Amino acid sequence: MKHKKPLIGVTPLYDPETDKWWMQKPYMAHVEANGGIPLMIQPTTNIATLEETIKMLDGILLTGGPDVDPAYYGEKKLPECGYICRERDEIDCFIARRAMELDIPIFGICRGHQVINAALGGALYQDIPSQVASKINHRPGDPQPNGAHDITFKKDCVMGKYLGETKFHVNSYHHQAVKTPAPGIEIAAVCDDGVVEAIYHKEKRFVWGVQWHPEKCPIDTPLSIKLFTAFIEACK
Repeated sequence: MKHKKPLIGVTPLYDPETDKWWMQKPYMAHVEANGGIPLMIQPTTNIATLEETIKMLDGILLTGGPDVDPAYYGEKKLPECGYICRERDEIDCFIARRAMELDIPIFGICRGHQVINAALGGALYQDIPSQVASKINHRPGDPQPNGAHDITFKKDCVMGKYLGETKFHVNSYHHQAVKTPAPGIEIAAVCDDGVVEAIYHKEKRFVWGVQWHPEKCPIDTPLSIKLFTAFIEACK
């Protein structure tokens, strides 16, 4: 059944203290504001249920959250690595892989950006401060109304061409990042210290990931509008 507006599945967040799955309103608000119908995906490890859910959707939004288990990219957990929700890792990685197999558009934000890479066999920095020589604080606090640092897009990549600009000032709230791109994944943008800020899959209809949080910006922020509009248009 084709919807008048694209139906976008949004992955939920998990609170270990209350054992509750939940959703941050801004993810849903940005999807709706840019022409999609947001729907929180039921958090279940029942593969049959996830399979049916994915096939109902026109697009997938992979949200932020805790660190991805380093086991997904063949590493042992470092002391600096944060809280891991294995159930969410299992759900998100299955959704990412299966959606890509079906060529369903995916937009990953922060953790979602990292999930795209890890699910396909790429590696992550478990902790930027202890693994990357950088003077830039990638987790200065949340929110940052004036942004945190600059990023630069490659002019010749699909994301850079679509956005029409190469330099942006973005917010930042992460301590992990893409280290080794997975097969098929291309780096689209980096911070001044070389930390990867955006990726895309060169062989899929639409698989974009960004390390910052465009959903935390006001609805009328030009960069956020462009990113969500590109995603929603790809889902039609």
